[in-house]
Amino acid sequence: MKKKSVFFSFSRRERFGTTLLIFSFLIFWFLPDFLPVFFPAPPLPERPAFQQFVHLETPDSVAPAPPDTLFPFNPNEASEDQLILLGLSQKTAGTIIRYREKGGKFRKKEDLARIYSLSDADYQRLEPYIDIPVSGSKGEKRASPSQQSRNLPIDVNQAGSEEWQTLRGIGPGYAGRILKFRDKLGGFTSIEQIGETYGLPDSVFQQIKPLLVLSPVFRTIPINRITEEELAAHPYLSRKQAHVILLFRENHGGFKSLDDLKPIRVLPDSTLQKLTPYLTFE
Repeated sequence: MKKKSVFFSFSRRERFGTTLLIFSFLIFWFLPDFLPVFFPAPPLPERPAFQQFVHLETPDSVAPAPPDTLFPFNPNEASEDQLILLGLSQKTAGTIIRYREKGGKFRKKEDLARIYSLSDADYQRLEPYIDIPVSGSKGEKRASPSQQSRNLPIDVNQAGSEEWQTLRGIGPGYAGRILKFRDKLGGFTSIEQIGETYGLPDSVFQQIKPLLVLSPVFRTIPINRITEEELAAHPYLSRKQAHVILLFRENHGGFKSLDDLKPIRVLPDSTLQKLTPYLTFE
């Protein structure tokens, strides 16, 4: 019996080690619960300090409209989408619409400034573009000269910047982009091409489309005489495509018809269709 007790008894050192192990286990087990008591977490930064590092936007925070998106508008008729396109917040645009629905009317430019949610900066920015028709002595509206000109069609291949700006929704920025695109093309071959102008909203294009008329282009592509530099400048072609076309012409001779261009793999059918009205094969 004395020999068995040797296997089931612990020495003082073993008892101390076992006790220390159990005590350590208990400390690590309950430590997460007591740690916040002795070491509380630092408070979260206040909103102003936090915004120094993170930009928070509210639904009403709208970046000012770039100059190209500004256009003449009548606050008595402009839709909510048009007001937002002008750079107004959705809240302000909605306020203007509700004011009109309740019978409110803007009789002069300064009346718009009375909209409580419209900032002074927004009013000053939009003031030159506010276009409210003047009422006649018998209450009939008389169109201003600029409004009368808006009812006249313009030739898309001959109109200058001032003529384009007579169209509702077209300011100096859009007019400049249209003319730049037209010059690179050599003229528009269809009315739909105006809608391809960089940055021109489709809503504005659809609005002016009925007032656009077409005339012949003023510059064609003499495919058998044109240089690589001139061909690469066309908006519908990349420099690589221009290089391959001229390399093909050099190796196979001049092009006699559109069919001669079809074997060129870098020219998809969609590109050929766009180029066809400009091509000449003399």
